[in-house]
Amino acid sequence: VAVAARMAVCRVTKVEVLVGGTAAPDEGFSFKITLDVAEALKEDAMFRCMYVSDADDDAEGEEELESMDVGNEPGLPQGIMEFMLGAPAPPRCLLEKGGGPLEAAGLYISGIYRGKEFFRVGYFTRHQYDSEELQENPPETADWSRLTRVLSEPITTHFLIPWDGPEKMLNPEGEEDGATGGGEERPAIWQSRGSTGPDNDEERGGTDFLRGRSRSRSRSPL
Repeated sequence: VAVAARMAVCRVTKVEVLVGGTAAPDEGFSFKITLDVAEALKEDAMFRCMYVSDADDDAEGEEELESMDVGNEPGLPQGIMEFMLGAPAPPRCLLEKGGGPLEAAGLYISGIYRGKEFFRVGYFTRHQYDSEELQENPPETADWSRLTRVLSEPITTHFLIPWDGPEKMLNPEGEEDGATGGGEERPAIWQSRGSTGPDNDEERGGTDFLRGRSRSRSRSPL
């Protein structure tokens, strides 16, 4: 019960990709995000849009495309909030750094409160040519005018954080971490594929950058 109560304080119930789901490589993104705040919070939340060019490089493999604070400067009022998060396309040099536009990469939106991640929705990104011949036999130098960027179906993860409560995390069994011998702090999560709503089948597998990791800092590396 305690776990469910803390998770329900604030949650993202919907993320819509309005622009950029299937687009030219240089076209930016626009997301519509719905936030359900069950209890008023003392501080703003931060949302970041991150591009992942190299999942094996924690230091240089991520690039922030955009970030924004959401709230009343400070504080999140109780109720339903809808807001837009726009982000530019990753620059071509970043795509080249990750092995070129035909290599799989990733994009995720992270919701953060008091430095702790409470939500993440991640997408695989890929670029494909507009003809089967070019796709099967791509030129050595990318022909950007013939490429289209495509986002996969989302994978969504919700994390347990203390919100405005004490700086102690709860494990999925509802006990404080460390109360029975001092394990590492870890979040309770539920995860869904293909939708950003928490009512879908829970999944605990998945790719790290899509699933996210709990860190005290706002940036969650792969």
